[in-house]
Amino acid sequence: MIEILYKDKYIVVCHKPAGLLSEGEGGDSLPRLLSEELSEGGRQTRVFTVHRLDRDTEGVMVYALNEKSAAILSSDIAERRFEKEYIARVNGRPDTESGSMTDLLYYDRQKNKSFVVGREC
Repeated sequence: MIEILYKDKYIVVCHKPAGLLSEGEGGDSLPRLLSEELSEGGRQTRVFTVHRLDRDTEGVMVYALNEKSAAILSSDIAERRFEKEYIARVNGRPDTESGSMTDLLYYDRQKNKSFVVGREC
């Protein structure tokens, strides 16, 4: 059972548990499970992925329910009108009350993945 936070005729917003893929139509993908859950009376509901979360990350996902909504959301993301917020959960108590953690990221276009690296590439 997928936890649906909001749904209208254009989008569906849901919670993605850790361990599920945020895109794709295969076995353990949230779009497949969501499509099955939203389908009624033998009529398949199409779900369009417009952003991603890593498999091991849980969080809120927004999916489009038609091509026009997918195009609008994709454009909003590309134009940075779509705000994302990340919250980290830690075990134990940090040494300081506040601070920042900075890592360098490298995007590998062939693998379509980002990696933390120790220096600028």
